Amino acid sequence: MTEAVHEVGGVIVVQLAHAGCRARPEVTGSQPIGPSPLPKQLGISCREMGAGDIEKIVSSFAEAAVRARKAGFDGVQLHAAHGYLLSQFLSRFFNKRKDDYGMGQRGRSRLLLEIVRRIKMEAGGDYPLLIKMNSEDFLEDGLTINQMLETAAMLEVEGATAIELSGGTPYSGKLNPLRQGKFDAPEKEVFYRQAAGMYKSKIGLPLLLVGGIRSFGMADNLIEEGITDFIGFSRPLICEPGLIARWKAGDQKPSICVSDNLCIKSLREGSELRCLTFSRLNV
Repeated sequence: MTEAVHEVGGVIVVQLAHAGCRARPEVTGSQPIGPSPLPKQLGISCREMGAGDIEKIVSSFAEAAVRARKAGFDGVQLHAAHGYLLSQFLSRFFNKRKDDYGMGQRGRSRLLLEIVRRIKMEAGGDYPLLIKMNSEDFLEDGLTINQMLETAAMLEVEGATAIELSGGTPYSGKLNPLRQGKFDAPEKEVFYRQAAGMYKSKIGLPLLLVGGIRSFGMADNLIEEGITDFIGFSRPLICEPGLIARWKAGDQKPSICVSDNLCIKSLREGSELRCLTFSRLNV
């Protein structure tokens, strides 16, 4: 896969993730683990991680980064957003620990920082290492913008390459990462503009911004205004893989993605990740 991407002049980064308390025991064959047991009302059984679990997680992320580099990936991204394991550690909603991995934002950031250090040590200090994290959780006692900025500042000190901002978790109601509805007006686009602006005023690491961006004009304005350095797309590219080529060719109409999330439905049913609404575009 990496060779195919490189042959056409592309660059490819692989995302490394651990689901933490959200892992499916029917798949893993073991009880999910996380920073703390989750509230019973969430309906998930999760064992609190001990020192041995934490060391295993740090080692496993580093080993994965080494494999990625050997496989030809141009970098790795740590998924620390959307209520996955690293996101759980960063958030008071999930992380109730009273030890060095739970006290204050520095403590809640400790696991992520240890993984960053280990990857740089084992995969190489020159190997690009990106972090995807929430701008905020949109949960009571969840990660806030100011806490995100604290963690981002620590990641900058540790030498991370760039940060991608997203937001929300499966427990965040309508403010989850996969918000539905057609974004047919500029004011409906850009979920995390405020957080991105605050980030750019305080943090020196390059910023990638994802979430609700559907038009070329909006993407271009975000760059021109200095709100972000790069634009991320997910559902629009699932719906229309040739979107960027279309814009580059001069047809700058917005993405036809209607954000109905049927692409996620197909994936969860065991099929390939594709747009079901406009499947003719994915033939």
